[in-house]
Amino acid sequence: MKALLNKLRQLESAITAEKKPFDLFALFTSEEAKHLWDLVVSGVWIDDDEEEATEYLNQRLQTILTKDELELICKVATLDSYDPRVKDLQKVIKVEHGLSEINDYRFYGLAVDKIYIITCKLQVHEELLRLMWQIVTELWQAGNLAIDSEEILSQLQTQGKSARNYSMDRVLEYLIESKCIRGPRYMNADAVKEHGAMIITKVNLNCQAVKSFENKLEVTMNQELAKSVADVIRDKWDPNTGTLSSEEIYQELIARGVQVPEGDMKEIFDTFIKAGIVGGPRPIDRDAFTQHGSIVITSVNDALLGQLDFD
Repeated sequence: MKALLNKLRQLESAITAEKKPFDLFALFTSEEAKHLWDLVVSGVWIDDDEEEATEYLNQRLQTILTKDELELICKVATLDSYDPRVKDLQKVIKVEHGLSEINDYRFYGLAVDKIYIITCKLQVHEELLRLMWQIVTELWQAGNLAIDSEEILSQLQTQGKSARNYSMDRVLEYLIESKCIRGPRYMNADAVKEHGAMIITKVNLNCQAVKSFENKLEVTMNQELAKSVADVIRDKWDPNTGTLSSEEIYQELIARGVQVPEGDMKEIFDTFIKAGIVGGPRPIDRDAFTQHGSIVITSVNDALLGQLDFD
């Protein structure tokens, strides 16, 4: 069981790095048999096409699990990210890319003997979060003491930005939980769907839950190597080709005489992905992670890459 859980943790982290974050990723004791498990998952990207997401997850499981391990998983069960069962579990426990255990849990009338939770966390679109927070703080400082979420949507649209259904509601919920804002929510299904249906009457300008990207990565990674990696990406990335592997970057660094300590490229790509600078699948290969970070870059944010500044 320990080996299975470790592999699932690796898989969850790898899929998240591909810009597919989970609100819930957990093993539940299966109803079919006590020795079997259901992999219960939830995420906005899953909501978009449950059938396709389920097929994708099943394929990924087959690439990392042995036959015996696969036989332990009865099914992949998807839940809408707005399902109250997901939200209730998120109130009980918050964990991301870790491992927590819950015993004898009542899941809306269903008794679950055991749950192994790898991720259980409300996810938000980070760029939308930063944009909305900027609008909220500007309106608040301008003296607007009752900020309607519809006005926030209007300003986003004025900036040429769009917000997918329920995405603003999710950001507002995150800001409320983080004690960044307060105010009444109004009951209007269409408004909730479009912009979150809220009147913000209190803003904590010192809230630390939202931090903008400030032209510099304040991290402990090897910054000299990170600068070299960024230079190679600028030189080698071709949007027409659409892919650039970390192994190619590693080989180019070696050709340029750059020293690449083991593990440093993984830390760099972990940071670049989190900051939204690059995106792409990360094949699960321990040696590849150690040597060059194990990623096939399929997207590069040129604006953020150009903003990088290293001390």
